[in-house]
Amino acid sequence: MKNFKNNKKLNLLLVALMVCTLSIAQGQKKQKGHRPLPDAEQIEKMVDKLSDELSLSEAQSTKIGALYTDHFKHVEERLKEGRPPREEMENLRSEFENKVRNELTEAQQEAYTTFLEERKEQKRKPQKR
Repeated sequence: MKNFKNNKKLNLLLVALMVCTLSIAQGQKKQKGHRPLPDAEQIEKMVDKLSDELSLSEAQSTKIGALYTDHFKHVEERLKEGRPPREEMENLRSEFENKVRNELTEAQQEAYTTFLEERKEQKRKPQKR
Protein backbone atom coordinates (compact mmCIF):
# COMPACT_ATOMS: atom_id res chain seq x y z
CA MET A 1 0.00 0.00 0.00
CA LYS A 2 2.86 2.34 0.83
CA ASN A 3 4.44 1.81 -2.61
CA PHE A 4 1.09 2.56 -4.24
CA LYS A 5 0.84 5.92 -2.41
CA ASN A 6 4.44 6.78 -3.30
CA ASN A 7 3.80 5.89 -6.94
CA LYS A 8 0.62 7.94 -6.92
CA LYS A 9 2.52 10.96 -5.54
CA LEU A 10 5.30 10.44 -8.07
CA ASN A 11 2.79 10.21 -10.92
CA LEU A 12 1.07 13.41 -9.78
CA LEU A 13 4.41 15.16 -9.55
CA LEU A 14 5.34 14.00 -13.06
CA VAL A 15 2.01 15.17 -14.47
CA ALA A 16 2.42 18.57 -12.82
CA LEU A 17 5.95 18.82 -14.22
CA MET A 18 4.72 17.95 -17.72
CA VAL A 19 1.96 20.56 -17.53
CA CYS A 20 4.45 23.23 -16.46
CA THR A 21 6.86 22.27 -19.22
CA LEU A 22 4.14 22.37 -21.86
CA SER A 23 2.92 25.74 -20.59
CA ILE A 24 6.40 27.20 -20.84
CA ALA A 25 6.92 25.76 -24.32
CA GLN A 26 3.57 27.15 -25.48
CA GLY A 27 4.46 30.59 -24.11
CA GLN A 28 7.74 30.56 -26.00
CA LYS A 29 5.97 29.68 -29.24
CA LYS A 30 3.71 32.70 -28.87
CA GLN A 31 6.68 35.01 -28.38
CA LYS A 32 8.16 34.03 -31.75
CA GLY A 33 5.17 35.35 -33.71
CA HIS A 34 4.73 38.93 -34.78
CA ARG A 35 3.49 41.52 -32.34
CA PRO A 36 -0.18 42.35 -32.49
CA LEU A 37 -0.85 45.36 -34.69
CA PRO A 38 -2.09 48.53 -33.01
CA ASP A 39 -5.80 49.26 -32.99
CA ALA A 40 -7.34 52.69 -33.69
CA GLU A 41 -6.92 53.83 -30.09
CA GLN A 42 -3.27 52.81 -30.00
CA ILE A 43 -2.63 54.52 -33.34
CA GLU A 44 -4.18 57.70 -31.95
CA LYS A 45 -1.84 57.53 -28.95
CA MET A 46 1.13 57.00 -31.26
CA VAL A 47 0.19 60.01 -33.36
CA ASP A 48 -0.42 62.11 -30.23
CA LYS A 49 3.05 61.22 -28.95
CA LEU A 50 4.59 62.05 -32.31
CA SER A 51 2.60 65.29 -32.42
CA ASP A 52 3.97 66.28 -29.02
CA GLU A 53 7.54 65.37 -29.99
CA LEU A 54 7.45 67.23 -33.33
CA SER A 55 4.94 70.01 -32.56
CA LEU A 56 2.68 68.95 -35.41
CA SER A 57 -0.10 71.16 -36.64
CA GLU A 58 -3.66 69.84 -36.52
CA ALA A 59 -3.57 69.25 -40.30
CA GLN A 60 -0.28 67.36 -40.04
CA SER A 61 -1.62 65.19 -37.21
CA THR A 62 -4.69 64.31 -39.26
CA LYS A 63 -2.65 63.41 -42.37
CA ILE A 64 -0.10 61.43 -40.39
CA GLY A 65 -2.86 59.62 -38.48
CA ALA A 66 -4.30 58.53 -41.82
CA LEU A 67 -0.85 57.36 -42.93
CA TYR A 68 -0.49 55.27 -39.77
CA THR A 69 -3.93 53.72 -40.23
CA ASP A 70 -3.28 52.92 -43.90
CA HIS A 71 0.14 51.50 -43.13
CA PHE A 72 -1.09 49.13 -40.45
CA LYS A 73 -4.04 48.01 -42.62
CA HIS A 74 -1.58 47.23 -45.41
CA VAL A 75 0.69 45.32 -43.01
CA GLU A 76 -2.29 43.38 -41.66
CA GLU A 77 -3.37 42.40 -45.19
CA ARG A 78 0.16 41.33 -46.00
CA LEU A 79 0.41 39.22 -42.83
CA LYS A 80 -2.83 37.40 -43.72
CA GLU A 81 -1.03 36.01 -46.78
CA GLY A 82 1.64 34.50 -44.58
CA ARG A 83 4.80 35.79 -42.98
CA PRO A 84 6.49 38.09 -45.51
CA PRO A 85 10.27 38.23 -45.88
CA ARG A 86 12.07 40.62 -43.53
CA GLU A 87 13.25 42.74 -46.45
CA GLU A 88 9.67 43.30 -47.61
CA MET A 89 8.58 44.39 -44.13
CA GLU A 90 11.58 46.72 -43.85
CA ASN A 91 10.64 48.23 -47.22
CA LEU A 92 7.07 48.79 -46.05
CA ARG A 93 8.34 50.51 -42.91
CA SER A 94 10.79 52.64 -44.88
CA GLU A 95 8.10 53.71 -47.36
CA PHE A 96 5.80 54.59 -44.48
CA GLU A 97 8.47 56.65 -42.74
CA ASN A 98 9.19 58.51 -45.99
CA LYS A 99 5.49 59.31 -46.40
CA VAL A 100 5.45 60.71 -42.87
CA ARG A 101 8.61 62.75 -43.60
CA ASN A 102 6.92 64.27 -46.65
CA GLU A 103 4.31 65.82 -44.34
CA LEU A 104 6.93 67.46 -42.11
CA THR A 105 8.93 70.66 -42.22
CA GLU A 106 12.74 70.42 -42.39
CA ALA A 107 13.12 70.96 -38.65
CA GLN A 108 10.42 68.37 -37.93
CA GLN A 109 12.15 65.91 -40.27
CA GLU A 110 15.34 66.18 -38.22
CA ALA A 111 13.38 65.69 -35.00
CA TYR A 112 11.57 62.73 -36.60
CA THR A 113 14.89 61.08 -37.46
CA THR A 114 16.01 61.50 -33.84
CA PHE A 115 12.64 60.19 -32.62
CA LEU A 116 12.98 57.05 -34.78
CA GLU A 117 16.56 56.44 -33.63
CA GLU A 118 15.52 56.71 -29.98
CA ARG A 119 12.63 54.34 -30.57
CA LYS A 120 14.95 51.86 -32.25
CA GLU A 121 17.31 52.01 -29.26
CA GLN A 122 14.43 51.38 -26.85
CA LYS A 123 13.44 48.28 -28.81
CA ARG A 124 16.99 46.94 -28.63
CA LYS A 125 17.10 47.16 -24.84
CA PRO A 126 15.89 44.02 -23.11
CA GLN A 127 12.47 44.60 -21.64
CA LYS A 128 11.83 43.86 -17.97
CA ARG A 129 9.03 41.42 -17.23
